[in-house]
Amino acid sequence: MPADKTADAFQKMQGDAYKTWEKAMGSWWDQVLESPAFYDTIKAVGPMAQARGQYQKAMDSALRELQLPTRDDVVRLTKIVTQIEDRLLSQEDLLLQMQDRLIAMEKEALKARIEAAEARIAAAAAQRAAGGPRAESADVPQAPAASTENVPSAKPGARRGAR
Repeated sequence: MPADKTADAFQKMQGDAYKTWEKAMGSWWDQVLESPAFYDTIKAVGPMAQARGQYQKAMDSALRELQLPTRDDVVRLTKIVTQIEDRLLSQEDLLLQMQDRLIAMEKEALKARIEAAEARIAAAAAQRAAGGPRAESADVPQAPAASTENVPSAKPGARRGAR
């Protein structure tokens, strides 16, 4: 058999199987829907759903009178907490990004200071080798003076308040 005839035969077989299944399911649903037991069950579900709704309203009313949270209050609170959590996580991500940027900036500044110090040392060594004076050249970049604000005092009691 050629490939086209085989494919056509397979598609026809699939179509026939689907039609058979559809007829079987249709007849089964007809039997279920026409069944007196199914009808009685449907009739019983309506009043039960109505009773459940009345019970829910009575429970919510009683909880409000007792100043206790209702189901709706808890659901609303859960949504608010979830929103706050999302905002907090986004702020945490921003802080981590800023921290990474600050670390990179600190590394760049430290590298620049090291390069400036190395240049001063190289210039001083070149002057000594040339037999020149020990004074530093004006065209050699100077490193900024280190800040002593955050350096603790050498005296043990210097940081304590006077009493």
